[in-house]
Amino acid sequence: MAVVLYQAVRELLVNVIKHAQVESAQVSIRQQDETVQVCVRDKGIGFDPNLIQKPFNPEGFGLFSIRERLKYFGGNIAVESKPGRGTVVKLIAPIGVMIPNDPPMKLSNR
Repeated sequence: MAVVLYQAVRELLVNVIKHAQVESAQVSIRQQDETVQVCVRDKGIGFDPNLIQKPFNPEGFGLFSIRERLKYFGGNIAVESKPGRGTVVKLIAPIGVMIPNDPPMKLSNR
């Protein structure tokens, strides 16, 4: 699951660079119960989150793909955005899910 989350965060940061028209973003991670939640936030130009519902929309395929990968392992993605208001994307994944050859996910309090 760690690899899936890493790839998803990388895709989200590439989206910030390509689309948000800002020079920075905030990434946070926390454990809540039996899930890990990763939040990627920017104060960019935002977009209509309904675009990610369609798998063949060239503007939203990356987000759609992240949603499908997380859903396969029992996770989800929540997107909050409005044109001109920035974007917040929260990735939610179960901690106990193991993918072959994926090391166990451990969160430290550092």
